[in-house]
Amino acid sequence: MRKNFQSGIYQIKNEVNGKIYVGHSKDIIKRWGWHKNRLRQGKHGNTHLQHAWDKYQEMSFSFRIIEILNNPTKEFLEEREDY
Repeated sequence: MRKNFQSGIYQIKNEVNGKIYVGHSKDIIKRWGWHKNRLRQGKHGNTHLQHAWDKYQEMSFSFRIIEILNNPTKEFLEEREDY
């Protein structure tokens, strides 16, 4: 079990067309794994992201942490994601 995790805001970027998906999580690395698994299975809830993943393939996407937040509340994560 991982003891160190990072909370904050992240992005998934389509390097071909420049479109960006922004999200938040209390455990960004775990969340990124969840996104990749769902996308690989063709079952991601965001249909725009899923269609782009299917069209451009996994190697066309990058993942980046935008902001690390220490022990944030869910409300604060949502506020920073919207920003």
